[in-house]
Amino acid sequence: VNGTMTRSSNQGETWSLLNPVTSADLHGIDIDGDNFCVVGDNGTIFTSFDHGANWTIHASGTTRDLKAISIHSNSESNLVAVGEKGTILRSTNSGENWSNVSIPDTTINFHCISQQTRQNYNATNYYIAGSQGKIYKSTNLGASWVLKNSGTTNTLRSIYFSGNDSGAVTGDNGTVRMTTNAGETWFADPYFNSATGSITSISQMPR
Repeated sequence: VNGTMTRSSNQGETWSLLNPVTSADLHGIDIDGDNFCVVGDNGTIFTSFDHGANWTIHASGTTRDLKAISIHSNSESNLVAVGEKGTILRSTNSGENWSNVSIPDTTINFHCISQQTRQNYNATNYYIAGSQGKIYKSTNLGASWVLKNSGTTNTLRSIYFSGNDSGAVTGDNGTVRMTTNAGETWFADPYFNSATGSITSISQMPR
């Protein structure tokens, strides 16, 4: 809220409050090494490439609220941000300029984004998900997007790929959907049949 950010340099044992960069509410952050990217309301995007010591605010070209952002694992120059009303933004120069590759359907709000897998530096797939159970896949670093059938109309809140082919998405009403073919098709796992509530985040512990 109101641009609040904190940072830890000791694996979460203690946290320090950072000087505010914006007064906008912030919703999404991605970190890859020393590279930080943050998005929020009114098209707010800012980046740091020195572990949060200094920040640059970028003109996103939109006033729509942004909910999530991803830095490509192979190059900090490739960024994709998503948000309300079908908004998808793409940068190929570390956030200096953004191209609008939004979908035409403005009834969809995107809440989350995932890469194919961060361990595969050559991966070119991105996945985004949001309201009405919509999942979109890009195979060209976010330049274009194709709708995939998630098998649900519940709002999807979090998406995560643990490998090139294996991923999961979670959302409202205990929704958990999985894929084993790189997001082409999605299925329910009976293990999660009793899940309830809104599942807002999914991830995997490092091995």
